[in-house]
Order: sequence, then C-alpha cells, then structure tokens
Amino acid sequence: MLKEKGESEQNYRDINVGTIQKFLAPGPFLAGLTRSTIQKLSTSIGLLGFQKKPHNLFACIRHHTTLAATGAVYGPQNPFLDPVIETSWWDFMPGIVKLLFGFFPSIMAWRNLRARARVAAAFKEYFANNGHVEASSLVKTMFEVNTTYGFELAEIAKMEIATCLALLSTSAIATFWTIFHLYANPIALADGRHDILAAIVGEKRNADGKLVRTVDLSLIKEKCPVLYSTFQETLRYHSSVISAKLVLEDMVLADQHYLKKGSTLMIPGPVVHSDTSIWGANANQFDHKRFMRNRVDTSAPNASAFRAFGGGATMCPGRYLSSNVIPALAAMIILQFDIAPISGRWVMPTTTKADIWNALPKPDYDIKVAVTPRKEAENVEWKFHWGISEEGHELSL
Repeated sequence: MLKEKGESEQNYRDINVGTIQKFLAPGPFLAGLTRSTIQKLSTSIGLLGFQKKPHNLFACIRHHTTLAATGAVYGPQNPFLDPVIETSWWDFMPGIVKLLFGFFPSIMAWRNLRARARVAAAFKEYFANNGHVEASSLVKTMFEVNTTYGFELAEIAKMEIATCLALLSTSAIATFWTIFHLYANPIALADGRHDILAAIVGEKRNADGKLVRTVDLSLIKEKCPVLYSTFQETLRYHSSVISAKLVLEDMVLADQHYLKKGSTLMIPGPVVHSDTSIWGANANQFDHKRFMRNRVDTSAPNASAFRAFGGGATMCPGRYLSSNVIPALAAMIILQFDIAPISGRWVMPTTTKADIWNALPKPDYDIKVAVTPRKEAENVEWKFHWGISEEGHELSL
C-alpha cells in the first residue's frame, strides 16, 4: 500500500518510470552497466569452447546472459546465482499468459505461481540482507523510492519481478537469433568477423609469446556496420512487438481510416516490418546488410518504420543496453568459436509456441551444437572491454 503522503499513485508511477529512463539513457550509468555485463560475459563465455560436450544453443545463451545481466544489476548477492532461483524464473515465464488472462490461475498456472513465489522469496531475503547496498545505483534508488512510499519488504520483492521481466525477457532470445543468422550464413559470419578487426585497439605479445588482442566493443556500432546491421535485421525480422497508442484527436489516417478521439490504436510491428513499400521486395527475407549505412542500392529505411523497441513515449527504456550488449556478445562468440549444429545443417526453429506477450518469439525447440575454439585464433588471447582510453586503459567511472 502507498503511504499517505499527499502524492498520488500517478506521481509514484511517474517517479518509477522517470528513474528507470534516467538510469538507462546514454550516460555514465549505462556505460558502467554495459561494462559490468560484458566483463561477466567475457569471463563465462570464454570457457565454452573448452567444455568437451554439445550445448543446447538457446539454453546456453540464456544461462550466460541471465547471470551476467542480473549480476551487473543486483551485485554480489544476486539471487540468480542460486541455480534454483534461475530455474524457477524460467519455470515462471511460460505461465505469464495464463496469469494475464486470469483463467483460474491457481489451477491452470500453479507451477508457474509456485516458481514466481520462490523468486519473490529470494528477493525478500536479498533486501533483508541489504544485498541492494552492493548493487547498482538503479536498484538502490528504486529501493529508496519504494521504502519512501511505504512499501513493505515483501511488496518490494514482488515488484522486482517486473524489473527482472524487463531485464531478461528478450535479451537471450535476441542473442540466440543473432547468433543463428551469423553462423547459418557463412558470408555473414565471415563479414562479421572481418568487421570486428576495426574494433581491435591493441596488440602485444605476453610473456609466453602469445598474441594478446584487445577489442573495444563500444566501437561496434560505429566501426562494425555488418555486425550491427545483422543485429538490427534480426530485430526487424523476428520482432513481434505491438505498440498501443491513444488517439488524442479525431483524425483520418491515409485518407481512409477514421480514428476517433479516445480510442486505442494498435500498431503490429510484424506488419510494419514486412511492408515491401518500406523495406523493398525482399522484406520477407533476412538480409544481414539491410541496415548498413554505406549501401548505395537502396535508401535507408525510415527510422519510424523500425519498431523493434516500440515507439514514442512507450519506447523500451532498455533499448540502449540491449543494443550495446547483444552485438558485443555476438562479437565475443564469433571471434573465439566455431559453432556447428550436431544435425549437420542449420535449420531455423519454428516459433508457433512462442509467448504472445514477448517482443521477440523464442524458438519452439533448441539446437544442439558443438562449440570449438577457432583454429585461426588458437594462439590469440582476446581481451574485451567497453571503452578504451588513448593510453590503452579501460575507462573507469
């Protein structure tokens, strides 16, 4: 319950939204959060090729992105470090649709409710043990806002489910599809690997004579057009975002659609993203170079037509973090590893069972793959950073 302080519930919501938008907008906090996430991913992903066993590609990516993202946000007492909590979170997710529709959830979604309760209990313990004190500024600030408005610890813990949902719902899916399209297309993979050479900011030999290459992943958007275009095309091709807009005035759209003031306009992203008048005759095909700035065969798509993160005031506040981390993770993987499906060929999974509420559809089934260190890079030690000074040191805040 909100404490009676004269402020309305609307004020509280505005403060919450404003806090999230402030921290996740481009600036020092976003850079620090990106850097922390990439450091954790670099450490964990670097061990993949030395595990002599097949991996389920989506499950593997989901595990590493979950621990890295939550670790960067929640600090050393991150509840997701407990495998039971990580598993419980992903057991809860499929039940969201049943909970949204409210059709006998205690019967139809009891397993999901039980999993959610375990996650909420873990966060209650986390806050009770002052885990937020060592966490990111976002978590500490949100905790202060919630306690100021009179929320009890149990309520604050439950509200953290929404933060986790925003943090984890699409990042692993977007990374999976980006990796799939890179490895399934040898040309895209070769182009992407060559691209990243522009982000190498340092080379030296260590004491053992091994070549050490330092990559500044903050340069991807600027200097790696193929890789970043592949990421954007992945979002365009797979996005299932539906934007909702309130009609403020009576109007006629495109001289044929009457929109009445006060009504809700639904904008289905997949329809916009497959419009051939916007994206060309090959709109239904995956073109990893579609978003490259230096293409001369077609004009750049209108920015408003790219709706992977929604649009307007309701645009996803986490878009900058996702746009930093996902291409960076893809770069780390394709530089270090060869990945091949155990079946012998890449086949795109169907998405007929995907959650209708999610911004990207998860695959109906996983792809079992073999991950091996690249022979071309076996004598190279890769160091990945986010932001490098002219003297070659990682930037600090």
